[in-house]
Amino acid sequence: MRIRKVHVIFKTHLDIGFTDFARSVTQNYLARFIPDALATARLHNITGQPKRFVWTVGAYLIDLALRTGTKQQAKALETAILAGDITYHALPYTMHSELCSPALIAAGLGITARLDAQFGRRTIAAKMTDVPGHTRSIISPLAKQGIQYLHIGINDVARMPDVPPLFIWEDDWGYQLMVHYERGYGGTTVVPGHPEALCFLHSVDNAGPPDPRELAQSFEHLQTQFKGAVIEASTLDAFAHSLKDIRGSLPVLRQEIGDTWIHGIGTDPYKTRALRELDALGTQWDNDGRWADHQQRLADGRLPRDAFLEQLLLVCEHTWGMDCKKFLTDYRNWYRIDFDRARKQPRIPDEDANLPGFSAYYRFAKQEFEALAPRGISWDQRSYALFERSHQEQRDYVNSAVDVLPLPLKQEALPLLTPPAVMDVPKGRDVGHGERVHLGRWQADVMADGVLIRAPGGQQIAIQYPVYQEVGLAAFEQLTEQYLAHVAHYRLWALPDNTKLGAERSDAPREDRLHLPIRIEVSQADGALWVSGVYEESAHQLAGCPRRFILRFEHKDEKLRVTLQLLDKPANRKPEALFLPFVFQGSGKLAVRKIGQWQNLLDTVAGGNRRTHGMDAFRWQKPDGSSLIVHSPHAVLATLGKPALLDFDGDDEQHRVYVNLYNNLWGTNFKMWYEEAITCDFWLEELGT
Repeated sequence: MRIRKVHVIFKTHLDIGFTDFARSVTQNYLARFIPDALATARLHNITGQPKRFVWTVGAYLIDLALRTGTKQQAKALETAILAGDITYHALPYTMHSELCSPALIAAGLGITARLDAQFGRRTIAAKMTDVPGHTRSIISPLAKQGIQYLHIGINDVARMPDVPPLFIWEDDWGYQLMVHYERGYGGTTVVPGHPEALCFLHSVDNAGPPDPRELAQSFEHLQTQFKGAVIEASTLDAFAHSLKDIRGSLPVLRQEIGDTWIHGIGTDPYKTRALRELDALGTQWDNDGRWADHQQRLADGRLPRDAFLEQLLLVCEHTWGMDCKKFLTDYRNWYRIDFDRARKQPRIPDEDANLPGFSAYYRFAKQEFEALAPRGISWDQRSYALFERSHQEQRDYVNSAVDVLPLPLKQEALPLLTPPAVMDVPKGRDVGHGERVHLGRWQADVMADGVLIRAPGGQQIAIQYPVYQEVGLAAFEQLTEQYLAHVAHYRLWALPDNTKLGAERSDAPREDRLHLPIRIEVSQADGALWVSGVYEESAHQLAGCPRRFILRFEHKDEKLRVTLQLLDKPANRKPEALFLPFVFQGSGKLAVRKIGQWQNLLDTVAGGNRRTHGMDAFRWQKPDGSSLIVHSPHAVLATLGKPALLDFDGDDEQHRVYVNLYNNLWGTNFKMWYEEAITCDFWLEELGT
């Protein structure tokens, strides 16, 4: 079919961080990029003719600009939106959606609803970029908000899930979303049988709108490619509307996709714990009617509830700090002793990166750093401390969420920002292996490798002792061979982002090493079962293994509460992970809860993430319909079958769930080491048929 019209979408990929501190990035958009986009539109858009330039951004930036700009700036932006010179799509930014709760997803969509009310619009199209996949649990929240179309443009080297380019994604309740999948953020799409095409013209990450010369060249190229077609700067909404006549002919997908980057959310247990605790408190205030007592708007015009949740949602944005290959360009210091020394140095010297075999990576990082020119930071000012500051800035989102609260609510929320105190194990009766302890109607059998829990209705689950894993470098070789696409072409950034370049020069093992506690003490005191364990000192001194752990099992409100603390963990740059294994007993089916919805993980598309999932609970359902649910209010990741965060394909093993307590495997911009206590609660609940 002849193409009659090409919808041209001008966009840049927003990383709230990565190229600079997050605050500097957003300020750059507000002070430079948005004004530049408005000026470009005024220069090129002529009334009565097809538009030559419309800039598309997420709803967050438009909302932020309107709330924080001067009256003159806000007026200019409002005029441009009404004229169609700049537009927003239905999502605030790209998220790791599996980290979100229903309340947080709703808060992000609420930004768009607020803008739609102001401008008399009904936004129906959304965009997420870079992150390779999302959960099926996003379908109903978006569909209920009136969103009909979602474009997902994945990172150039990420594995593409095995899905059609354009399809209807449907959930168990029949809610549907038209999904458009592309590699490389989005390119040019011709839909068979449809006379209108879509073309994304992206600038690089955080690079702003195109200059007039680039714009003219782009239109000339498209006019040559699509002879006789109307080439028009457009919006995702307009393209989505154009697809209505072919919607009924699209294939329907009812499977989970998942996120093969989701392991990144396990890199900062403090931040995710604070997020979950504050989010749960906000929901409690909803249920108790407390928000209704605090309807006075803030200085920026938002209600306190909206501001609180929108600030928390920033934790779920997909950028978690500065780009490690540019701001932590160090391929030398991987041994613990060298790493400890390097962290204290005032700068990262070039000789730690410009090593034999690594010079090309060093030159690429330096050239990219200088091209993007972070505000107020020179190449010679980079240091480990600077890199760490970028992660503290991301942590500060939870502090800022508390700061916007009215005083009575703030006083309730503030204690949640303080990490829990180390538990004192009280003196009690020693418990031996093989002994059974009664905890209310629950029973706990002490075993050599953990505790077998018997629920009142007969369900059983073994909770094994926490495992420290030195992740072998072979896992990254497998990732490179089986997951990374076009890696030969993109290697200068793909390998530093996705692997641990330089770790092969250290004592990091080639194959995984699992460290179990070497000494266990079990006692019963104060109505609870207590387990204390210590790990081998060499794993603590040479890698990043905690020195000890404490587990407490106690009965509360017909549920069993399990509290784990991992203590005295040293910072370690080499790849590592911590897990708490749960092993269900007997026949049944496993499901994981994401954004309030249970998902069957065996029904995941090829190329998606079948093994590892962001979650807040997992469930074992027996053939008679009874269930044992493990609620996980703090730990945010579960991996199935075996502790293999970089193996996304999984298998049919459902009985064994490894809850990931921490990992540092994902490079890019995530936190690369951790040296704080980790405290997680788990609540076991049994439900009848």
